[in-house]
Amino acid sequence: MKKIKRKKLGIGFILLIILCFIIISIIVAFSIIWNECSCGDGENFQKVMLGIKENKKLRDEEIFARKNGYGIVLIAGGPVYGKLALENVKSLRKKGSILPVEIFYLGKDELDNEYMKELEIMENISLVNIFDYYDLSKLKFPSKGLGCFLSKYSTNRGRGFVSKALALKFSKFRHIIILDADNLCLQNPDKLFNSRFYSEYGAILWRDMHEDFSQGVGVNIGIFDAMKFKTIGKMLKNLSTHSNEQALHKLGWSTSMPQICSAQLVMDTVKHSLGVDYIANINENAEIIYGDFWGDKDTYAFGLKLAGEEYYVVPQKPIFMGKNWKGQFYGHSFIQVYPDDNSFLFQHRNSHKNQKDEKYNNLPDEYKYALPHQVPVLRNLEIMGYDYENESRGGYKNTRNFYEKLKFPFKNIFN
Repeated sequence: MKKIKRKKLGIGFILLIILCFIIISIIVAFSIIWNECSCGDGENFQKVMLGIKENKKLRDEEIFARKNGYGIVLIAGGPVYGKLALENVKSLRKKGSILPVEIFYLGKDELDNEYMKELEIMENISLVNIFDYYDLSKLKFPSKGLGCFLSKYSTNRGRGFVSKALALKFSKFRHIIILDADNLCLQNPDKLFNSRFYSEYGAILWRDMHEDFSQGVGVNIGIFDAMKFKTIGKMLKNLSTHSNEQALHKLGWSTSMPQICSAQLVMDTVKHSLGVDYIANINENAEIIYGDFWGDKDTYAFGLKLAGEEYYVVPQKPIFMGKNWKGQFYGHSFIQVYPDDNSFLFQHRNSHKNQKDEKYNNLPDEYKYALPHQVPVLRNLEIMGYDYENESRGGYKNTRNFYEKLKFPFKNIFN
């Protein structure tokens, strides 16, 4: 009898240790996420923005004096994004685009692949090394805040965001359509320069999926989602807003400003020369800006607004394009519309790069319109073996590798 009691006590003690371990794991993991993802009070953001605004003159007037003509700009390089850029350029020509294309790449090593070599010999295509204009190696990125995931664990990705803003400034074209390499045009984009909104504003931006800056972002933290810790999930959602609202308030800006999707934008860079210079300057301060805001995407509106220049934001939020897989909608792309008639113009393939699963590919595409204050989640496609980004580019493979990079949950304690 005593042996049975001792055995029960031993089992109870082991279960108690396991329970304590689970509780401690949750507390530690939550504290790590809270510490790394929480934003500051916006004071540093305010100092940077006001410091930029104090200089009301262009830093590089000769650059804007040389700009001329119309063109399309892509940021791409290396085997992954080089392949996407090649697909994009071929698609543009099939859609009837005759505009010259500049492709900005991040260093000479990004040319050493078959895709960039093919692009290099194509007619009306020019490859530009961003390092010829700006030394990206001197950039610093935040170690905490909203930008910690995109920059602390992925410096190349952060540099890519900055490069897009710099390409807007250093491109030889005056009238520019900037596209992400994975953003395909569903019709000829050249007509954007004939848009009545471009004629009036000289700058067209598109909305992101979130309603405005006050809207929280859904967070899937693996174990929390799987184990249905709803209270913790709500706390994480409240923590993870897409911006620091206090930062906007310090500049007297409203959090009801629409968030911007920077996968595409159109701009007259001479008409908006001060705004373009501000945009570049803002992104050069990535260590501060990316800590409070998610990458470069909203900096295009910030720079124009800081310069007091008007711009147009397409009111239609992105439409989700995806597949119905086993009764669930899996969004793989954003659809953005032509501003004059709301016809489908861009397909930003957020989660549709290099998909090889034939069962998935053979499914018909469906469309889902987001209601106000609704954010349809672009679901992770790891159930079909999808790799989101190439590791050599600082990306992550599915969520498993992402959590490894986050060192979730205990390794951070010893760093």
